[in-house]
Amino acid sequence: MAESPFRGERAGSFRAYPNARDRIFRLDDPMTAFSPTAGDWLFAIKTCAAALLSLFVAFRWDLPQPYWALLTVLIVAQPYTGMVRSKALYRFVGTFVGASMAVFLVPLLVNMPQFLTLSLAGWIALCLYFSLIDGTPRSYAFILAGYTIALIGFPSVSAPQNIFSTAVARVEEVSLGILSTFVINELFFPRSAVPLYDARIRRWMEQFQEATIQILNTPPGSGILEKTRHRLSIDLAGLDPLSVFAAYDTGRSDHIEGMNRLRERIRELLPLLTEIVRHLEVLDRDYPENARTLHPLLQDTRNWLEQSFLHSPLRLPAVLEGGNCSSPENPDAGTRLVQSLKTRLKALCQLWKECRDLRQNLRGNAAMPETETPRRPTSTHRDHLLAGLSAIAVFITVVLVANFWIFTEWPDGAVATMMAAVVGSFFAAMDDPVPAIVRFLSFLSTGSVLGILTLFILLPMAHNFLDLSLVLSLILIPAGLFLGRPEYTIPVLSFSIGFAGVLALSPTYSGHFARSVNTAIAQNVGIFLMAIMTRLFRSVGADWSVRRLYRSDLSDLALLARPATPVESGTGNESGQAALARIFDRTPQLAIRLQALTPEDRRVFSQSFLHPSIGRILLDVSKLQPALAVGDREHLARFLENLSEIFRQKPLPGQMSFAPLRSGIRSLEAALSPENDRTLHRNILQRLAALETFIPPDEKETVVRKTPEGNAG
Repeated sequence: MAESPFRGERAGSFRAYPNARDRIFRLDDPMTAFSPTAGDWLFAIKTCAAALLSLFVAFRWDLPQPYWALLTVLIVAQPYTGMVRSKALYRFVGTFVGASMAVFLVPLLVNMPQFLTLSLAGWIALCLYFSLIDGTPRSYAFILAGYTIALIGFPSVSAPQNIFSTAVARVEEVSLGILSTFVINELFFPRSAVPLYDARIRRWMEQFQEATIQILNTPPGSGILEKTRHRLSIDLAGLDPLSVFAAYDTGRSDHIEGMNRLRERIRELLPLLTEIVRHLEVLDRDYPENARTLHPLLQDTRNWLEQSFLHSPLRLPAVLEGGNCSSPENPDAGTRLVQSLKTRLKALCQLWKECRDLRQNLRGNAAMPETETPRRPTSTHRDHLLAGLSAIAVFITVVLVANFWIFTEWPDGAVATMMAAVVGSFFAAMDDPVPAIVRFLSFLSTGSVLGILTLFILLPMAHNFLDLSLVLSLILIPAGLFLGRPEYTIPVLSFSIGFAGVLALSPTYSGHFARSVNTAIAQNVGIFLMAIMTRLFRSVGADWSVRRLYRSDLSDLALLARPATPVESGTGNESGQAALARIFDRTPQLAIRLQALTPEDRRVFSQSFLHPSIGRILLDVSKLQPALAVGDREHLARFLENLSEIFRQKPLPGQMSFAPLRSGIRSLEAALSPENDRTLHRNILQRLAALETFIPPDEKETVVRKTPEGNAG
């Protein structure tokens, strides 16, 4: 029996795409509730065929450890071709880089075991850190480069003279598994991810459309938005990786650009709807006489939305087409808020129409039309502290387990060290990885037990490859049925790693009961020690992560509120657009974690759903600011600087005082010169009125009482 393979990860899991990281590995439904579809059976048969093909070729080529190829198939296999394509390249690159680093370090430091351990652990931790902050599919290559060095380097310590041949064999076996999966998926009933992507987009848009129509059809304060935006925000997290997979299934650059644009635009719908809801609530509460005039506006918008899926192209409602041409010259606060609401409704209809048209164009084969709207700078949230803690936990655990192996001369210590490195890297993106690690351990142990039974009961009866294929099919086909479902992916992979690691198929049968049991024990010890060290050095609660994400939002809001410099104004305030993109990126992550909080904390931190809307308003104001006259620009800059200072203090919900906000807005209304361009004047005041709708009612009442005194000063 040779060393055991332990590398496992799937595209679409939280590792490659951290936004969905806490939704994986939860078996809320019993296995008995699983009902395989025709697609599940097709995927299971294709996975089994690819695994047996890789094993057959590995035997024919006399590769030293053919089971690496089989296990790679189980790790790479995906039900859609785009998922396989997106994963294969990064897996090969990561494996090649990790193997090359092992070839470099092991011969150099083999006579200094302590330095070798520190070097290998340091490389693993460094790659893990980069994978966590990368935030793209490329992160898969980083993490593979990290724990591949553990899979090759630690078992080679006892025979460093064979490190090059071992590394080459691992790369060959992994490449064979990747190639087998790719060929089977491309040649036999390939399934594109584009229809799945389109179906998810359509379902999301239908749910958003239904919620919007209900909001426009019911009195303010019904709580419809609060009930739906949580679910819609979480679903957005799943659309991001799916759009990447779908892009691999189309060779057209214009469609890939269209998918990226649709992904950007659809994220702006919820913040825009949040603005509209705030307008309606404030009008109903503070300006009932103006609210009574909204019925035709809301009815026409609602009717337009109801017909938008049936008619294409569809003109905007006539009540919105007129813009603000007929608005009074000096509107009062209620009238200005109605004008702002009308502008927001028009923006919502235009954005909805753009999203619908993009989706329709992506469904056909026609060329994507050119658009004048430039793509906004993209930026994702990166938690360097959490990534650093994860890297430190893996580093310390690998060093401790490796030193225990060295000092005790444990024969299977390399297996325990490998497992600590792999599992620590595998679940590092989670807030609290320990429950997932423990569950991984339970499924891996089950796989090890079944592997031992297969090795000593069934395999002795297999006298040729056909017999071996029949035996393995008893495991591979059921595993494939569950492997294509995200909720069962990690349990199946952990089971497969335990099963294949103990089985350790080679060209000749070499069953050794004591060695197999020792290998299984070493696997469990490595995982168990990783769970303990993770609990000590790394685990954080969802509430801790929510607070960090909330305060990160406030930092970016402070950046957005900061008056734009002349250089930023000339470049369209790209730093502000990047800050807003980060807020948009955090919102699904916050929504996922809010589920784990108490109802009271969930209610309090749900204020984070307001941040994208506030950020959008601040970005609009910063774009309008440079066109003001010098004196007015200075007045607005002072107001924005005061607001930025409030956000820079990073208070938690309920601790933030917006008392100066309303008085500052009133001062700006009085200070803006009438000589300014009327449209510019109106647009700025409308955006400030929209910003005012986000003042909590109790805070607003306090401010109203102080307004006369503040204005007198």
